[in-house]
Order: sequence, then structure tokens, then C-alpha cells
Amino acid sequence: MSPPPPPPQLRLETEDEEEFKKFKDEWESEELAQVKVRVLQGHTKSVNRCLFITSDKSRVISCSSDNTCRLWDTNASTSLRTMNCHEGPISYMDMGAARDQFLTTSWDKRVSLWDVETGEIKWTHKHQAISGGCALSPDGKLAATASDVEYTLHVWDLRSGKPVKGIKRFHTSAVTHLAFDKSSTRVMSSSIDQSTKLLDVESGETTIVLKGGHNAVVSHAQFDTLGRKVITAGWDKKVCVWDVSTGVYRREGPQVFANGHEGCVSSALLDGNMIVSASYDQTIAVWDVHTGNVKLSLKGHEDWVTDVVLSDDQKWLLSASKDKTLRLWNIEDSERLRYIGKTTSVGLRVATCQKCKKPFSLSQEESADMPEDFKKFCFFCRIHYDSANNKYAKN
Repeated sequence: MSPPPPPPQLRLETEDEEEFKKFKDEWESEELAQVKVRVLQGHTKSVNRCLFITSDKSRVISCSSDNTCRLWDTNASTSLRTMNCHEGPISYMDMGAARDQFLTTSWDKRVSLWDVETGEIKWTHKHQAISGGCALSPDGKLAATASDVEYTLHVWDLRSGKPVKGIKRFHTSAVTHLAFDKSSTRVMSSSIDQSTKLLDVESGETTIVLKGGHNAVVSHAQFDTLGRKVITAGWDKKVCVWDVSTGVYRREGPQVFANGHEGCVSSALLDGNMIVSASYDQTIAVWDVHTGNVKLSLKGHEDWVTDVVLSDDQKWLLSASKDKTLRLWNIEDSERLRYIGKTTSVGLRVATCQKCKKPFSLSQEESADMPEDFKKFCFFCRIHYDSANNKYAKN
């Protein structure tokens, strides 16, 4: 069976040509651009991780294979500070809920904690081998790292930098990503061994093993914003969602999202009814969980997209790439974009969202697979709508 055709091209709808010209001068845009995008340039090698620092998206931070981390002013598209953090490529970074400190891991085998405001180092340790990732707990008390020597998972006291726990052979191959749950009591790791595991920090026991959803490297694993589900991304070009709160995955397996990318998926996140994934095919896909369809395919990066994150208000996406850049995408008004040329959807109609009052498109194909309540809202208002309780869910 041949893969489905890509989503239709979109164009920004505007009536004022003068306003449109001003828009094009300020934002990088082509005639058929899907959304507004701002490009941040300054790194000299691959950008491996990006994070929002402020809730208004005005400050972001990134790490790179050029051995540096950079703090950015997105409004001015300029780098505010360059921090020479390591003597080798920085493979990963994470930031705590307070967003006042960040943790980095590098090919120089070091794991280091830094102050965001001053750029000063708080503590550093050296692993015996390259680390496969790092994570900070939401309560600001713990850090987790992974070492390629005996595939060891390390847990650290964040304040003192002292080791709390070290679990050897947690996986049978290298760890690719780490994340804490909302309660800060469990650490989740994905691995080249095609599995994802959850560790109870206090007992040191493995509580959940997610396996069988991917038939290649699991590159990324993350909890959803409510902490009830786990989303995994793989080199098999698939994204899987696992319901770990109810245990449904044990009986039915994961919900699989495929045919959205032509290359390995490097990163993915689940926020309400929306999935966002980044891929080595140089694109970012925005999925509707209920229909399983890609609603937006964001193109612009010129090499692998290594990471993607969503802003607190769900209006902005920040992506990092091997092309040495970061891109800030505004997806707030994407439902106002209109179709041009041929559409792959049958029976396309335009409705008005009952919440935001903006027009949005809905095809017969999407409508057939969608709960009745969801048909009243545009995709971005459906993200946090709880149809079971007829209300909007709170994070």
C-alpha cells in the first residue's frame, strides 16, 4: 500500500497587502508559508535541544554540538549570552520547573548544573563514558543521567550534586532520553534496545516496561502534561501513545501514529488532544489525537530536526535542528489558514469554533471519526477539551 498524500499546502489569509508585506519583512515567510516563523542563528554546529525559559516565549535556551549553550531574546532574534559549558558537544540539557537552572550532558563525559541568570556552574561530575541524556525533577530536588558504561542510570541530589542511586544494566543498550513524572517519584528512560522503562526512585525497582510499540530505536519518551500517558518516538518513523494510568496498554498495546514522517522521529510531545513530533525528514508534524491525522506539517529546516517543544499557552512551537538554527513557529492562528490548490480531504466544510469564534475546516473523513462534541471546536480549542465531562481539562 502506498503512503497517504501529504497534508494540503496552506497560505496565510490576509486582506491588507501592506500589512502582509510588513509581515513578510518581519517574519521569514514564503508565499505558501503555513505559519509565521522566526529563525534564531548563532550556533556553529548542530543544535541538539531547545527550551522555553519564560511563559511569554521571549526567552529561550539551547545547547549545541559547538560545545556551547545560548540564551536568546526571541523578540529581537538575538543571542543574549553564549556559555562555553563543555569541552565537547553538548548532547542534551533539561530545565527544572522554576526555570532558574539547567542541567547539561556532554561528550566530554561531564554532567553539569548551571544558573540560568548568571551562567555560573553550580556543580559538575564526570561519568566514565558519554551520557545518554539528563532530566530534572519537577520538585527541583533530583536529577537523572545515564552512562553508556554498563548502561547505568544515575540519580543525583540536585542541591548537593551527590549521587543518590546508581542502577547498572537498567537497559541492554544505550539510553536515548530521560524524563521524570509529575510527582518526581519515577524516572522514565528510552533506549536503543527498543524499550521504555519507568523506575521508582525510592525503591530502585522497575515498575513499567513498554515494549513492542516500536521495531527500532526508541529515541524519545515523555509524559503527557497530565502525567497519565507516555508518548514515545522511534527510528521506525512512528509515534506511540501508552495509557499507563489505566494499564490499557497491557491489553491493547499503544495507540500508534504512523505515516506522518518519511524519516526517523527524534522527539515528540503530547499535550491534551495534540501531538507534536520532530523528524530527521526535516519537518515537524502536528497531529490530532482523535483522528490520527496530521493537521500541520511545518517545513523550513534544512537538516534533521532534533527537538521540538510547546509553549505554556500552546501558541508557539520551538524547534532545534542540525542545520545550526532554532525556529519559533506561531501556530495560534493556523485554523485561519485556507486551502489552496487541490485538497486531499473529501467534503471539506468551514465552520465557526464555539469557543474562540474563529473559522476552521473539517472534512467528512475527519468528521466520521470524531466525537460529536469535538465537531463544535477548532483543532486548537479541542486540544484541552474533555468530551467525557463536557468541559475543558486543566493541566
